[in-house]
Amino acid sequence: MPKQTVRKSVDRSYQESRSGSSTSDFFKNFKGYHQSDGYAGYNELHNRDDITGVGCMAHVRRKFMDIVKITKKPGIASKIIDIISKLYDIERMVKELPYEQIYQIRQERSLPIMEQLHQTLLYYQDQAPPTSILGKAINYPLKQWPKLVVYLENGQIRIDNNDSERAIKPFVIGRKNWLFNNTEKGAKASSIIFSIIETCKANEINSYNYLRYLFANIHKAKTKQDLRSILPYNIDPGFLNL
Repeated sequence: MPKQTVRKSVDRSYQESRSGSSTSDFFKNFKGYHQSDGYAGYNELHNRDDITGVGCMAHVRRKFMDIVKITKKPGIASKIIDIISKLYDIERMVKELPYEQIYQIRQERSLPIMEQLHQTLLYYQDQAPPTSILGKAINYPLKQWPKLVVYLENGQIRIDNNDSERAIKPFVIGRKNWLFNNTEKGAKASSIIFSIIETCKANEINSYNYLRYLFANIHKAKTKQDLRSILPYNIDPGFLNL
């Protein structure tokens, strides 16, 4: 059974701050799963009945990796990383499978490992001061636990949000060069252009060819449905290469 095709969109908009209200405003028409790190600004969004917050295992792993890099010897952090690595081994194995099959394998193989991880974190929680680097690393996933296990319930959900991290990386790198947008209109224009280009990448569409097509045809769009029809995930990549 072939892998299902999913429309992929990378959306950005300019917001004056990272406050919870800004996030909620951006996602005001969104319903479904929202995957993120443990930033408190997402709490308001995840408290909505029509949105389910999903945690990111990569952010969990990163905190323990920082400890391993410092200590450079086996310890509690390396034990936890070994458990997390088993989860990622399963994800590499199932990534091309149909979503229902991914769900079944996760239930059979990932769920017991997640339970092992949870018990290990609880066991070591009292052995590390809460304010220490290890204590913070342990308490982070424990606080996030209800969100971290959500990926087990749906084969379409990833174990982490690394796809999003990669999508924003070009903007983050560029920001170091330009530092600031000169005007709010410029910031909004920048967010639109980056959204289009990264959505092209996510759907394996040549962004240069797509932009040429878009600029030549956008004037023909008279309704919102017309605009949706020429979004990157609605365009046949082969058509743009003609």
